[in-house]
Amino acid sequence: EGGRMVVLHTTTAEVYDRLWCVHEIDEALDQGVKVEAACSAKYSLIQGIFRFIYEQDVYQDGVVDPDFTVFTQNAECGSKDDARRIRKEIEDKGGFGRLDG
Repeated sequence: EGGRMVVLHTTTAEVYDRLWCVHEIDEALDQGVKVEAACSAKYSLIQGIFRFIYEQDVYQDGVVDPDFTVFTQNAECGSKDDARRIRKEIEDKGGFGRLDG
């Protein structure tokens, strides 16, 4: 228990679109690790522009508002077997809804 995990948001890939990333965050939370978000400067600038243009409307796949509300159940994985196993593990611990926020 304890420790810290930083989830880095970049313009290269959306963390919450990748099921393995969602799984790693879920495992960290399950082990009592404090999970925090951080953004690259470019990501932060782009998100600020989107917020200005759309006035907090939907501005990026998987992100509903600037508070990083996400829909982790939409995450994907290249391996169907891995996806099935990861989804079951997350559902067995209470589901994807507890990871969104």
